[in-house]
Amino acid sequence: SGPGGLSLGFREAGFALTLAVEKDKNAAETYKNNFPSVSLIRDDVSNLRLGSFIGRIKNNKTVIVGGPPCQPFSKANQQNGGSHHPYASCVDYYAQLVGNIKPVAFVFENVPTFMSIDEGRSFSGFIEYFEEQGYKTAHIVLDAKDFGVPQVRKRLFVVGLRSCKKEFSLKEAIAPYR
Repeated sequence: SGPGGLSLGFREAGFALTLAVEKDKNAAETYKNNFPSVSLIRDDVSNLRLGSFIGRIKNNKTVIVGGPPCQPFSKANQQNGGSHHPYASCVDYYAQLVGNIKPVAFVFENVPTFMSIDEGRSFSGFIEYFEEQGYKTAHIVLDAKDFGVPQVRKRLFVVGLRSCKKEFSLKEAIAPYR
């Protein structure tokens, strides 16, 4: 969850935040200060089991939002990048949680270079996994500077909608906000 940037955006959009997961002690403290009413699990996502979420899941209303650590895929960390980085498995755990919980939708955020790791095979497999789970997916790379943030910060967003019958475009969805 980090300090809660994605959470803030979703709260501002009208979503009720119920649960967050953060391993890092300092980030968890910051998150708790920013969102005191949200239940926070301070643990590694790899340790979570579906039982951690029972009673909080409302499949027809639940959206899972996550930005697993980007260090494995960042251009700034190429010497330790890719699927061999210790944090790379966090993406797999995120996907497994979505697959097990089966929320109505999910939003995944990471660096754009995530799409090119292993010559794109990891990203293709990531998308295929969600499609096998019954999600229609779309992805887009957005730059924070295009939304009034005084910083060039490109990010990949993947959105999945369960039980969606047709393709959808994120470019069209965000057009009014640019």
